[in-house]
Amino acid sequence: MFQLNEKEFRNLRSQFVISNSGGNRYAPYAFTEQGVAILSSILHSKRAI
Repeated sequence: MFQLNEKEFRNLRSQFVISNSGGNRYAPYAFTEQGVAILSSILHSKRAI
């Protein structure tokens, strides 16, 4: 997991309709493709269920 930098965050906002108004905006956290796969395997395990 990592936090997007300002340039990545602006690019994300330009690609999707994300509001420019409403309080302080902080760059969101994101997962790498590998991180998503690991998280998915953990959440689908018997122990997590």
